Amino acid sequence: DYAQSQLGSLNWLTLQGAAQDKGPIFSFTLQGAAHAHDISTIL
Repeated sequence: DYAQSQLGSLNWLTLQGAAQDKGPIFSFTLQGAAHAHDISTIL
């Protein structure tokens, strides 16, 4: 819940899915020109 609320407050990141009983995995999209490989390097 904490991570979801913190990540949800970022205007450049959109969390995908809002199931109540989901596991601790986050799917998201980023706004901008970042390539998927760049994001994986950052994470």
